[in-house]
Amino acid sequence: MDIKQLAKEHLSDLLVMQLATSKDNQPWICNVHFLADDDMNLYWMSEPDSRHSEDIVANPRVAAAVAVSTEMPLIGVQIEGDAEQLEFADHQDILRKYATRHNRDGFVEKALNGAMPFKLYRLTPRLISIFDLKNFPKSPKQEWRP
Repeated sequence: MDIKQLAKEHLSDLLVMQLATSKDNQPWICNVHFLADDDMNLYWMSEPDSRHSEDIVANPRVAAAVAVSTEMPLIGVQIEGDAEQLEFADHQDILRKYATRHNRDGFVEKALNGAMPFKLYRLTPRLISIFDLKNFPKSPKQEWRP
């Protein structure tokens, strides 16, 4: 089974991820709605003064986790990579996909007009790890590096 394709399928099916950040050796984790692109970059919206956004400014190395199946057989995806804030105008295609995926009418126009407090962020993965007891019962931890 192709680990990259399996990870892509899992990420395209899910809406919420847990985002882990740290600053001054103090970890933080939060839930955010997200969108994955074909390269498995993850995008989300957050206010720039939220704790996780401020952490990213200080330390762009982050991790994320998504629960695919919380009942047996367990399946989850964990990601480590680098996060950055992006400009809405440069990523209108992502804004449209995000708005559609999360049922946000008028979202793109508000974002481009500066009528919302949110900023766009991207996690570029360095490692994607799948824990999958369904497809890999004898060796559930599978990794893929872009």
